[in-house]
Amino acid sequence: MCVSNHAIEQMAWDISKRIHDHSIYRVVRIDFTGGKSKDIQYTEENPFIINSGEDIPLITNLLLEGEDGTFYSVEPNLHGERFAKGEFSYTEYTAIQKEEKSKGLIYVSISIIAFLFVGWSMVEYLT
Repeated sequence: MCVSNHAIEQMAWDISKRIHDHSIYRVVRIDFTGGKSKDIQYTEENPFIINSGEDIPLITNLLLEGEDGTFYSVEPNLHGERFAKGEFSYTEYTAIQKEEKSKGLIYVSISIIAFLFVGWSMVEYLT
């Protein structure tokens, strides 16, 4: 029995499709892992159709174009979707992304330090 285990790829794909469908910007290009990309033609209705049985590539970025010709690179996550809907500016989007990455780094660092401390405590207690 085959079990689908590509939840991250599917989530990125779904958010990218929502960005494409509800964005105030036009999706110009989709970037995938491994340096691959797909340029989106303006007349192309749905670039997010997947053939069944095909592996879903991981979408890393979407290139959006504004009405004034300005290009914006967004990640397929909830913050990227909110930016694409026009809920906040690109400057605010990049600040939120930077803040989220620094929070993640802090949480990982604290977790590693906690595990090291617990391990050291166990060694000291048992010896």
